[in-house]
Amino acid sequence: MNAGDVLVCCTDGILDIADESNEEYGGKRLAECVRKHREKSAPSIVDAVLSEVASYSTASMNEDDKVLMVMKVTSDPAANPSTD
Repeated sequence: MNAGDVLVCCTDGILDIADESNEEYGGKRLAECVRKHREKSAPSIVDAVLSEVASYSTASMNEDDKVLMVMKVTSDPAANPSTD
């Protein structure tokens, strides 16, 4: 991974939440939200995704678990080689 890269892992509770027409939030929407906020910190990306997911569904957040992990590379490891 390189500086600025973002890795996102989530449970199906994020992807499967549906709107009023029963259309799931899905991976494409998740990827677009992350792309839109990729310049922000990892915690800010988490906040943005969870906010978007919460507003996507007209019902209150369903009972399924919602776990989201975002990791962002903040510096290039090649620029700071290990001295081991």
